[in-house]
Amino acid sequence: MSDSNRRKAERLRLDKPLGARFETHEVTIVDISFDGARIEHDFPLPSGKRVTLDFFWGEEELSLRCHVIRCKFEKRGEAVVYSSGVHFEGNDEDTLEILHDHLKQIVQRDFEARRAILKTQI
Repeated sequence: MSDSNRRKAERLRLDKPLGARFETHEVTIVDISFDGARIEHDFPLPSGKRVTLDFFWGEEELSLRCHVIRCKFEKRGEAVVYSSGVHFEGNDEDTLEILHDHLKQIVQRDFEARRAILKTQI
């Protein structure tokens, strides 16, 4: 079963990736959903590893407990990148509410942009 078939929520690709910390390592969040994210980094992560993903989204600092679902190696030209899927688990309601609010804003902006495009085509 593919990762997208196992997900409970569709991930949203971020227009501007978010810098984050995964333990002591710098990572980049490239897409995110209510229950997980895809991060990119320059080191391997073992599947099943449990850690906290710390990052700022706007003015708000989020710390989300998660575990690594998968990690794959990608070569992009001369660069080496690891891409990992993480699943959020055991986070408090206040943190999840902040995450939900940010995701809702992304969906609303996307909806408004699509509606504006459709209006110009009518």
